[in-house]
Amino acid sequence: MEGILIAGPTASGKSALAMALAEQFGGEIINADVMQSYREVRILSARPSPGDEERIPHHLYGYQNAQDDTSVADWMEAALTVITACKAAERIPVVVGGASLYITCFDQGLAQIPPVPSDIRASVRERIKNEGVDVCYAMLEKADPRLAGRIAPNDKQRIARGLEVFEATGKPLTDWQEETHSEPPARNYLRLLLEPERALVYQRCERRLDAMMSEGALEEVDSLRDARGDIHPALKRIHGVAPLLSHLRGEITLAKAVSAAKQHTRNYAKRQTTWARHRLGGWHRLGTGDSPETVGKALSFTKPA
Repeated sequence: MEGILIAGPTASGKSALAMALAEQFGGEIINADVMQSYREVRILSARPSPGDEERIPHHLYGYQNAQDDTSVADWMEAALTVITACKAAERIPVVVGGASLYITCFDQGLAQIPPVPSDIRASVRERIKNEGVDVCYAMLEKADPRLAGRIAPNDKQRIARGLEVFEATGKPLTDWQEETHSEPPARNYLRLLLEPERALVYQRCERRLDAMMSEGALEEVDSLRDARGDIHPALKRIHGVAPLLSHLRGEITLAKAVSAAKQHTRNYAKRQTTWARHRLGGWHRLGTGDSPETVGKALSFTKPA
């Protein structure tokens, strides 16, 4: 076993399982979740606590600013650098993230998508700005319905990516992602997918959001506002940021903001679960990552048959 891959929907206990396995095998944890990569947001992105980071080495958490224009390939390069250092130190890399493109590319290799000309990229972003995200999302539903079905209707970055690839190549991004790939890094990794019952995941999403509010999530969002009172678009993709910003602007009550944040998180967990079922075949399916039963079962996969 060269390393461990852990994926699953938000609030399913991935970090807890990663901690347990890293402690068991002398490992180091590598983040594969773009939301947890931004240094500006710790609470609402559910980044590991300072105490956890002291117990086990953590990498690629809070390592970039929201305005950094990074790609999956950039993350992959950074992750492989950490993994090389782990191997040199005889440590086990534990790569953990939501059921997402980062995890899929690490598992299956990077899709070989032709570069998009800068003029097309600029025109698509101008279209989103002038015509609105709703109109462009409707365009994406026609051009690449599978991509539209797994992203939020207000996710400007992913909507733009889908439209620009389709306009540049005449083929949906999801088709490219399923065709030619580079050599995957995770050849001899233990693959663990957390897949608790949907109702349980929803309950955990809501409890975690309540805990985040108690920890200062509203104050965190307030600290992100610029001179115009707005927040960088990349940070608005973090669940809870946009509705809490609306409350701070006086547009909705705090109760409505919290309710919307919970709904957004549940919707995201549902999309992640659907993504994993279609893209992560052959992985070991487990329950919640913070249960002794799950940890024990995960450890059993590392023993000789």
